[in-house]
Amino acid sequence: MKTRIIVIGALALYAACAVNQPGHSFAENSVQESDSSRTTLCLDGQWQVAKGSATEPPAVFPSSMQIPGLVRQAVPALEKDATESARQSTFWLRRSFNLPNRLREVAVLRIGQALYGFKVRINGQLAAENPSGQAPSSFDVRKFIKPGVNDICIGVNTMAGVPPDRRREGAAELWHIVSPAKIPVGWDYEKDRYIPGITDSVELITAETPYIQLTQVVPEISKPAATVHVWLQGVPASGSPVTVVIRQWKSGDKVGETTVQAKPDAQGNAHAVATVEIPGGHFWTPEDPFLYTARITTAKDAYATRFGLRTVTFDPKSGRAILNGKPYFLRGTNYCLQRFMDDPQVCKRLPWDRKWVRGLHRKGKLMHWNCIRYCIGLVPQFWYDIADEEGFLIQNQYPVWTCEKPFDNSHNGTVAALAKDYQAMMEWQWNHPSVAIWDASNETAARETALAVKQVRDLDLSRRPWSNGWSAPERVTDPVESHPYYFSQAKGHAWLSGLESTEPARFTHKQCVVVNEYGWLWINRDGTPTTLTKPIYQQILGDDISATRCRHMYALFEAAETEFWRHARTPAAVMEFCMLAYCHSGIGLTSDHFLGNSGVEKLELEPEFTRYVRDAFAPVGVMIKYWKPEMTAGKTIPLSVSLINDLDEPWSGKVVLRFIQEGRTVAEFAKPAALTPQSAATVSFDSLTVPGKPGPYLLVAQIQGADGQPVESVREIKLVPYPTAIR
Repeated sequence: MKTRIIVIGALALYAACAVNQPGHSFAENSVQESDSSRTTLCLDGQWQVAKGSATEPPAVFPSSMQIPGLVRQAVPALEKDATESARQSTFWLRRSFNLPNRLREVAVLRIGQALYGFKVRINGQLAAENPSGQAPSSFDVRKFIKPGVNDICIGVNTMAGVPPDRRREGAAELWHIVSPAKIPVGWDYEKDRYIPGITDSVELITAETPYIQLTQVVPEISKPAATVHVWLQGVPASGSPVTVVIRQWKSGDKVGETTVQAKPDAQGNAHAVATVEIPGGHFWTPEDPFLYTARITTAKDAYATRFGLRTVTFDPKSGRAILNGKPYFLRGTNYCLQRFMDDPQVCKRLPWDRKWVRGLHRKGKLMHWNCIRYCIGLVPQFWYDIADEEGFLIQNQYPVWTCEKPFDNSHNGTVAALAKDYQAMMEWQWNHPSVAIWDASNETAARETALAVKQVRDLDLSRRPWSNGWSAPERVTDPVESHPYYFSQAKGHAWLSGLESTEPARFTHKQCVVVNEYGWLWINRDGTPTTLTKPIYQQILGDDISATRCRHMYALFEAAETEFWRHARTPAAVMEFCMLAYCHSGIGLTSDHFLGNSGVEKLELEPEFTRYVRDAFAPVGVMIKYWKPEMTAGKTIPLSVSLINDLDEPWSGKVVLRFIQEGRTVAEFAKPAALTPQSAATVSFDSLTVPGKPGPYLLVAQIQGADGQPVESVREIKLVPYPTAIR
């Protein structure tokens, strides 16, 4: 079996190079059937661990740790300075495994993710290496294994810590500090620790030929049907039948079957294509995440993968995402898992706790979110399984973040290294209906990412769009990411009133625009401002920046800004930043939305954030079009309320506008309103009489949402006597 290479030309080259079988996921989703020789040996569990040289494991392994996991979690604990990445080091993880007396023809080692780059030694021999480790890796290890007991050592590399006062420098200046090899290995300006580990499953696949190396299921919603591409190894000269059976995932009901003949090339590799019609096909959507399985069999191998009938594109003319042929509004958040792993107090085993991860995604559903950006780093494979099942569209971001600074162009291998990892990312995840956007980088303006994307993007036969940070999009149908951090300009822009003069149309490009970060209002889990946001809270709240006041302001202002971007209707997606990250009080730049560190494990969000921001993301939404902090008491004024409908169904109801003081409604106005599917409207109160008593008030607009629950837009205003100037 040949070593895997980057495919640049036609897909036919796959037959000569692909050795992995991602298809769907790891052992949980592989199949072992009576007509199959395939065995998946999961190597997760307890491994020994010790520090060694860059090339050789040590003689003694004093500690042990759970895989998947981080070296920081070893027991007894390893030396503190090394596990906190004070310098480059290599930590070796070791275990043994047993194989039967008769070895099979195929043996493939799969490592989901090993931070930050790794080497594999099997029975003392160097069997594989990956200088990045960010994307899944597969290696032919047949010649290194033997019957009986085998020894495997995986050496994982640290990256050096970056001093806090240098974190915002460009990658060209700091690349040599964190990555001597100058390759993409997960750079993140906000992290001060790069803790190594094997953060996804390790498996050994053994099988006989014809062996199913790789699958790709291409949904065809117009028929409907699924075209299944299968790449095979060890096909006899006479060819081999390949059978594909499609079933509904939950019920197991069979919906279609076909058999095709695979014809090998001179090396015995083959690419088979089988189209199976799916009568009455059930489309996958975030609201109805319906799944199918495709079971592929040869004479001696079998593999099953899940998929959904769905397509995702972006239409630059309308500025909309298109899901299954219809416009679709994306509302969501960000999960920064690798940043969360930099949070030693709360990370623990949570990233690999399936119950916790499912609960995390279900919390997102409660916030009216239908999309997530897995931000600055890929996640374990089972996270994508959960996103498939719970119903989220994923923007899948590879960890490159260099801002305006280019890569170090003296390293000619950057494009090749990126392309290799992009391809691996695609192969492992392209059967997941949740994966909607490939994302090459975050806030990066570098020619290398575009060149790498161009090499590999057409391997995805579903033609998913690519995002490319701040670099020019590679195609007109690719979205552009925008991070309109309004509050980052604290001087003169801390109040909401500046939004009145902010022009949403500036985000109308030739491409669709995905607003996947905004805010700049972060607070730590204890309610204190982060190092970036303290000046904003001081400007608005003065000396009293208590946790209670900061949490209230954050929730109120984040909700108002969410309304602003959503009701502008110019972005194809509005995704707040962020639901999952780290929290480093005193040095952290950003944070997430949990109520204290204790709230992370319990998945307890900060209550005021949930109250206000949840309504701001409601699919049928309301926004008060008033941004000033003051209003003249007793004056008759015009006031408008914006309504939006993201849904395919019409909405009608009543818009109620209230002035509330000390919990009591002192003035109320109401008007009927109606929205056609996916529309927006403005309800004008032309002669609204403001209460005459000066003082602090809540101005609240309320509707009954699509689910029958109230949806509110809230402004805190101060009524001042005439002629006090309004800021």
